[in-house]
Amino acid sequence: MWDAGLRPSLSQARGPGVRTRKTGGARVSMDVLPPARILVADAQAADRAPIVELFRAQGCTVEEAPDTARAWALLQSHPFDLVILDARLPDANGLELLRQMRRLDSLPVVVLVFDRPSPALEKLAHSLGAAFCDRKPVDLERLAKLVQRSRGEHSQ
Repeated sequence: MWDAGLRPSLSQARGPGVRTRKTGGARVSMDVLPPARILVADAQAADRAPIVELFRAQGCTVEEAPDTARAWALLQSHPFDLVILDARLPDANGLELLRQMRRLDSLPVVVLVFDRPSPALEKLAHSLGAAFCDRKPVDLERLAKLVQRSRGEHSQ
């Protein structure tokens, strides 16, 4: 499943403690996140930019990686709370990086994004440790809700 039930409208999302940010031309509502360390690994700078802007606006520390080599180097040098990982990176498959990440002392929450998802790819991604799978282009409202949900589950 692609967690289709997590896409509330902006009016449903608003409430106490919710901020609305204009990010990349779209308004995104999300609860204020505690500071988090986030890695966004995607070959396309245009795909990374709105995600990076969204989380930096929330006070998160965000690192960017255009390929698996850079992402792996960052993952080994810093612990991350969240990794947003494209399944197709230029130097290796994002699923292979996800497999490598299992060797880390602490596995971050991983959102794996696909150009053309399938139930088989989703099943493989979950078996390798991905918490969520989503389609590209990333819907920022949906991503914010996924992150809120994962942060709530991991803080308990």
